[in-house]
Amino acid sequence: MSNYTESMVRAEIRAWFEENWNPGLGLPDWRKIFVGSDGECVNGRRKV
Repeated sequence: MSNYTESMVRAEIRAWFEENWNPGLGLPDWRKIFVGSDGECVNGRRKV
């Protein structure tokens, strides 16, 4: 079981977007960044 709170998760997601946001990218490019070309999440913990 995780010790993460909702506010911790929101803060982590917000920080990731602040570092990676590029409004000029199309949806396929965002998917590659967010999920990765091998289908693994950016944190490497889970396959989608």
